[in-house]
Amino acid sequence: MGYRQIILKGDEILTKEDLHDVLEKAYGFGDYYGRNLDAFEDLMNTYDEIILLEIQQEEKLQKNLGEYYDSLWDIFKESINPVYRRIN
Repeated sequence: MGYRQIILKGDEILTKEDLHDVLEKAYGFGDYYGRNLDAFEDLMNTYDEIILLEIQQEEKLQKNLGEYYDSLWDIFKESINPVYRRIN
């Protein structure tokens, strides 16, 4: 089983669209990715790699995304193989 590193940077992710650009690129999702949290959760539930999630400038990311950030965080917490590192 491999792993995939995902870096979410609060100073670069200003909108939901920015977030889904990062997620789509990081995971290599194809045209089938619906670019919303329901689609992301569906794909996460079938993902078999360990995820090394690094969050930088978390307060900015929370401010930029609001409640959407909380929902995203819930998906990561409930995913099969997450490993987290928060860097502020």
